[in-house]
Amino acid sequence: MNKDIIKTIDQEVGWHDYKTNVKAQMTDWRLHNYPGFDKFCVIISKVAKAISKNTSYSKFYIDNVWGCKYKSNEETLVHDHWPNIWSLAYYISPPENCSELVFPEFNYEIKPEHGMLVIFPGHYLHQVNKKPFKGYRYVVSANIR
Repeated sequence: MNKDIIKTIDQEVGWHDYKTNVKAQMTDWRLHNYPGFDKFCVIISKVAKAISKNTSYSKFYIDNVWGCKYKSNEETLVHDHWPNIWSLAYYISPPENCSELVFPEFNYEIKPEHGMLVIFPGHYLHQVNKKPFKGYRYVVSANIR
């Protein structure tokens, strides 16, 4: 799955490069059925259902799913994904010492690790700060409503 996701990101970047809060290469927001992303969507649908089983929410759907490819010193500006219930980031082979996922309201940073899936409420502000590193920082992001 991860190899297919990276291949898809490499082929599909260009849709929103440097035009959104993500100041890096970025795909379209609708990669639900692309190689690798299709399997990933099945997994995150199950995870969202499991973590929400004790809430009043009953039906979930993946609103959008996209990939980003960061180079050294690229960033994502502070933003949220409201009105989505959940947002997430999934990391594939992040380079050593690459940029962290930052939640400025909580003064909290998450260092990406291979295979790490970070799920957080869609209204949480988050960002990625500029930081020098070697290689590419691949991340899949998605929103669940």
